[in-house]
Amino acid sequence: MTAVPSALPDPARGEAAAVAAVSGARLMAYTRRIAQWVRLSGEPDERRAFEYVEGVLRGLGLSTHLYQHHAFISLPGAARMEIVEPVHEPVPCITHAFAAPTGPGGVEGELVPVGRGTPEEYARADVRGKIALVEGLALGARAQLAEQHGAVAHIYVHGDCTHETSVSPLWGPPTPQTVDLLPRTPSFSVTRSAGQRLGELLARGPVRVRAWGEVQTGWRTIPLLVGDLPGQVEPDRFVLLSSHLDSWHYGAMDNGSANATMLEVVGVLAARPRRRCIRIAFWSGHSHGRFAGSTWYADTFWHDLYRHCVAHVNADSTGGRGATVLEDAPVMAETIALAADLVRAIGGQELRGRRIGRFADQSFVGIGVPSLFGTFSEQDAANPETARGLSLFEGAAGRAAGLGWWWHTTEDTTDKIDEALLVRDTQIYTAAVYRLVNKPALPLDYAQTARELHRALAGYQAAARGRLDLSTEVAAAERLEVAAAGLNDALAAAEAAGDERRLRVLNDAVMRLGRLLVPVGYTVGGPFDHDPGPVTAPVPALAQSALLGTLDPATHEARLLEVLLRRRANWVRWALEEAVEVIEAAL
Repeated sequence: MTAVPSALPDPARGEAAAVAAVSGARLMAYTRRIAQWVRLSGEPDERRAFEYVEGVLRGLGLSTHLYQHHAFISLPGAARMEIVEPVHEPVPCITHAFAAPTGPGGVEGELVPVGRGTPEEYARADVRGKIALVEGLALGARAQLAEQHGAVAHIYVHGDCTHETSVSPLWGPPTPQTVDLLPRTPSFSVTRSAGQRLGELLARGPVRVRAWGEVQTGWRTIPLLVGDLPGQVEPDRFVLLSSHLDSWHYGAMDNGSANATMLEVVGVLAARPRRRCIRIAFWSGHSHGRFAGSTWYADTFWHDLYRHCVAHVNADSTGGRGATVLEDAPVMAETIALAADLVRAIGGQELRGRRIGRFADQSFVGIGVPSLFGTFSEQDAANPETARGLSLFEGAAGRAAGLGWWWHTTEDTTDKIDEALLVRDTQIYTAAVYRLVNKPALPLDYAQTARELHRALAGYQAAARGRLDLSTEVAAAERLEVAAAGLNDALAAAEAAGDERRLRVLNDAVMRLGRLLVPVGYTVGGPFDHDPGPVTAPVPALAQSALLGTLDPATHEARLLEVLLRRRANWVRWALEEAVEVIEAAL
């Protein structure tokens, strides 16, 4: 039996001391320094912020590397809009990253309301050669629908402020296979009050608008900062702690406070022994490149991440004023137990959890790295002082929650940060990283993952209405749940006995389970690509099973889809059966 170095503290006592060491004064000082700069991707002020953060990391004893890499970046410029019929009237607006620029002549057309912009609503409204008026936040999927139905431009009505965002549907830069998915039409946002004015005019008759928008899109060089703290027992394994450093405007909450959270976490843990390594990463290109920085890192260091990364902890928008909602923090099935314990113990709330989706630099799901957190504490939309009608997510229990009315606006300044809530959030992050770094048995529960996969597969089988037989896959998920529960028991016993050799074998199995199951649970394209699109359901490769159940089985379309889904089901079955074999070999 291999002994643990005596320098390592008892994990529980060490975690409590680390949590208690979090300093609100340091957190606010970091936030103020970072939020003094407007951090557009690849711009000089962003570089100054990166240099400041690198200096802090080096002062804390980390070895650092500041990379420079090419990224496909889009920076929206000036925009204006006017009603030309039935009245002449200006409409305040903004344009968006990756929207097509209009040129000096602008774009003009009849305005057509399409509600929330669903496929069904577009089917009822003829927007060919016209401008679509859409309720909600400008998003890539909505822009795609507008273009597919022939709109020459699209205008979004959302919130009391206009919120900067991107309308590209891609994740990271385009490839030869995806470049044609980039938007080809102009896109604008207006406030709710402006939308109400347009609605009043539409109620009386036709409305024509003209709009102009400047957008600079192309390849540029952006920075990426990585720092490392070594581990003493498992120096070949690391926990990745990441956040984006670029911002819209001053970005004090998004993402200066989360950058401060990262610096405080690593500062607290740098002064303590560590079983495993901590790797801290600050991305550019998140806001203006659709997660370009983390995508480049995943592509460039794929093999290092595959072999050595234990888990990814992402920090985004911590400590916002009025951010009382913790219940829906994003997690995976395998990380929800860890997260729930910490949210309960430190935040005093019961975590329901929102499934990790296509947000918050989750660029590592294809590699099979388990993840927790991202956009973290949120404002209750029922609180008008903080929410003012902005709802970004729908809570697990149906409650609308969001990131504050100042999100992605010029008003995201340091007065929007609550020091006490920032301390609370940072304490949760500190405990999460501490536990992932120091707990001898990796705190990842793949029995929960097997349950999620089982439910998803059973649901897809039912939705396919007998057209896709997933009974073998469902049975494999059931076997995996039993095997993973046995693995959990073995990990607990090895940890209690202090059996380092046994722990190494069992932890190897845990990491291998992630490499097999996370891609199946979260991707369509698999380990070596980045899926476009919005938030995905479990086992998204089989999500079209419901469509198959609606098609006439004799049609060409149905038979093509049957072929595709069977091939994807083979991948799912392979991953599940391989996972069972991995556990059986380890046990």
